[in-house]
Amino acid sequence: DIQLDGSGGLITLGGKKNIGLALDAALSSTGNSVLDNVKDISILLNGESNIGINRTVSTNTPVYTNMPLILNDSIIKSIEFGENSVSSVGIMSAQGTTIIESSLQNSIKPLNSGSTNALIVNNYGGVIKNYMPVYIGSGASSAVALLRQGGSIENYADIQNNSGNGTSIYVRGSFLNEGNIEVNGENGKAIVVESGSLTSENDYITVNGKSAISIYGASSTFETPSLNIKTDKMEL
Repeated sequence: DIQLDGSGGLITLGGKKNIGLALDAALSSTGNSVLDNVKDISILLNGESNIGINRTVSTNTPVYTNMPLILNDSIIKSIEFGENSVSSVGIMSAQGTTIIESSLQNSIKPLNSGSTNALIVNNYGGVIKNYMPVYIGSGASSAVALLRQGGSIENYADIQNNSGNGTSIYVRGSFLNEGNIEVNGENGKAIVVESGSLTSENDYITVNGKSAISIYGASSTFETPSLNIKTDKMEL
């Protein structure tokens, strides 16, 4: 079995279009998760269009395809966005089931710098289930917490986005949200729906920033997005 121990090390991604940990096969001896044999990985994103962890599409390894990817603070010691990070992604998945456990909030450094970065992205297929509370600081610009471009995302955790021009949830497809949303940045958006469907049920959606928007339809096609939103309080 392959063992990967990142203790004491740091993967720094400068430059353009680099990947810290690219997965197209399982590093697992138990069969419970793709990264069972991995621990204490630290990643710094500090360039353009880089990806911290990327689960890619693989048709050659059925075991990998059907095995979930479970991310927690035992596997990931830290993921951080540096001041030079642009259009980069912390966690991206394109296949299978990816589960982001709540403990990962101990490892994900608050996204508080860089521009047009995204924390969690589904860019092709499968499902991402997020249980990790998300915090984005005012030092970040145009930051996105959760972006669905393919497959589906299920969010069960609260999101606070303080970045200017930031978006908490961006939907192109199927999205389920049960987390509360707070937006404090100028021109920020709680939910943007470009296409597909969004089902959201939570206690509150709060928008405090100047010229901020709770729900924004940004369809670039002739398709009419489907929205089913239930919240106990929507506050502007």
